[in-house]
Amino acid sequence: MDILREDHDIIVVYKEAGLATQSGRIGQKDLVSEVKKHLAGAGKAPYLGIIHRLDQPVEGLLVFAKTKEAAADLTAQLQNEGLGKFYYAVTCKRGAQEEGDLEDHLQKDPATGLQTVCRQGATSQRAALHYRLIAEEDGLFLYQIKLETGRFHQIRVQMAHAGMSLIGDQKYGGERAVQIARQKGIRTVALCAYALSFRHPKSGAPVTVEIRPKGAAFEAFARRMK
Repeated sequence: MDILREDHDIIVVYKEAGLATQSGRIGQKDLVSEVKKHLAGAGKAPYLGIIHRLDQPVEGLLVFAKTKEAAADLTAQLQNEGLGKFYYAVTCKRGAQEEGDLEDHLQKDPATGLQTVCRQGATSQRAALHYRLIAEEDGLFLYQIKLETGRFHQIRVQMAHAGMSLIGDQKYGGERAVQIARQKGIRTVALCAYALSFRHPKSGAPVTVEIRPKGAAFEAFARRMK
């Protein structure tokens, strides 16, 4: 487990692609359990506040709270868009515009468990993000994405709906995105939560943590990422 920052109130860690954020399955490894093991003291179960999650096939940064007060503060920041979440995504097609905003309403299909873009309704959720094309290499496209809302599978379904399917996304990407991933030996969704920004829940100081993606889909773009 890679720890990027830790103090009395928070811990920021990197989740590898393929590892569940939290799992209810007996015997299945997950990040929450690993963090709790790290925090465990002698005979006392540590407090760990889960603020947000990443899909299992997605890599990137997560911030957890180590106190109830920090959890309440970070959750409020998340709800009020004070917690910035930034992603890199590799797609198999260029969008209609190099930079833009996507705003949709999403609804989860109870039969399949997948999100679908739908008309606004009583059970739908607003989903919004900003995207910007960073680079193109060998028919693949690197996008930087800033989330404005944090919905289940949001980036994957919104980008696919806009014609920019993520490489390796077997649920939303379609045949071409999956085929390209197989050809290039990419085994996970080409999505990485590479940066987090927020206000420290105790000191109020601005905090920014960044990493470089480790997935194979990002190798061709190494020089174009921070």
